[in-house]
Amino acid sequence: MGAAAAGGLDIRSGGTALLGDLLALVGAVAQAGYTALSERSRADVSTPLYSTFTSLVCGVELLAVCQLAHIPLTGFDRSTQLSLLGLLVLPQILGLGSLNFALGRTSATTMSVLLLLETPVAALAAWWFMGQGIKPATVPGLLLIIVGVTVVVTSGVAEQAAAQQGRQHSTETPPYPDSARQDPRVDWARYPRDESPTVTLIYHGAGSFDTLLLRMPRTEEEEPNPDGPAEAWADRSRQR
Repeated sequence: MGAAAAGGLDIRSGGTALLGDLLALVGAVAQAGYTALSERSRADVSTPLYSTFTSLVCGVELLAVCQLAHIPLTGFDRSTQLSLLGLLVLPQILGLGSLNFALGRTSATTMSVLLLLETPVAALAAWWFMGQGIKPATVPGLLLIIVGVTVVVTSGVAEQAAAQQGRQHSTETPPYPDSARQDPRVDWARYPRDESPTVTLIYHGAGSFDTLLLRMPRTEEEEPNPDGPAEAWADRSRQR
């Protein structure tokens, strides 16, 4: 919604401005595919190697487009050459390299959301360095982009922290059961004799042997075994 609000004036003006918005939309789709694929590729490839390979592929594709469209690659004035050098250093080497580095350490979804900040940052940079004015009608859209990115990123950090805390709790040793009837791990004992469920035993030092005696809960109708706990456990083991 923020991007649509910021680009609404271009839709009304049409012409090259609308064409620029459509090209930006195509570029955003391509960027989303790049981040999704890079997230998986960066798991096994280092940042310098991956950046070199992707830049080489982009350079070959750009060369092919220039050849097909008969776009000259030489004969530029000094200002254009400096602009091309700036495009090489800032968005290509620094920007794409940083993106590849981050994709090895965070999700593609988070990076795609953060890349939405390019719109307000570019508007501020154009105003600060190039003297281009920001139309008042685009300010609400730019602010909405910033707010939306902030909400998504901060909520993602909170969810990640909660998930990590949950994993830490799940790896902790469950407390020693005070009663076999209150221990959920004795549910396997209620299976019929013709079934063989998978059983995971959590050992608590020497108390694990007592825990084994508690695995078969005794119902109210059962009579106590006069042979004692050891014989009772042996009988139950043979039944299983």
